[in-house]
Amino acid sequence: MAFSGQDPILAKRRFFHAPLSAAAYQLCMAFFSWLNQQGGKPDLQIVEFTNLTATETIFLAGTGTLRAVVLIKSTTTAAWAKFADHNTTYTDNDTEILKVKQSLATTDLMFYPKGKALATGLVGVSHTTGAGTTTSAGTDGATGVVLLSAA
Repeated sequence: MAFSGQDPILAKRRFFHAPLSAAAYQLCMAFFSWLNQQGGKPDLQIVEFTNLTATETIFLAGTGTLRAVVLIKSTTTAAWAKFADHNTTYTDNDTEILKVKQSLATTDLMFYPKGKALATGLVGVSHTTGAGTTTSAGTDGATGVVLLSAA
């Protein structure tokens, strides 16, 4: 999907559909406040996802900027959430930009206030090992939301 942005105030409403703990909610509120006050109030795109697996989830097909990732894990089976700068395929070579191991039922937040530039897009997968490509079971992959802005 190509970038399709909206006003940050409207994007914030959709972003908070994710079930966040009180602490995570406060951190996200602070991040949105920073984006609106010091971050240039960029148009934002919210992409929600459920249970990453080894099948690529395409968040963005084209140039853009990664602003935040929220990963919500509901099981204690270890799984690696992996993201790559690509428009269709995950590879762990030069395109990988983020890899997070989740082995507890937890929420992980990654913020990029100045943004992480994406040259071709953003795809995500979940594997059972950091270096491998074995599929995580359907319910073991993270659920969450990705926050993007224009390039």
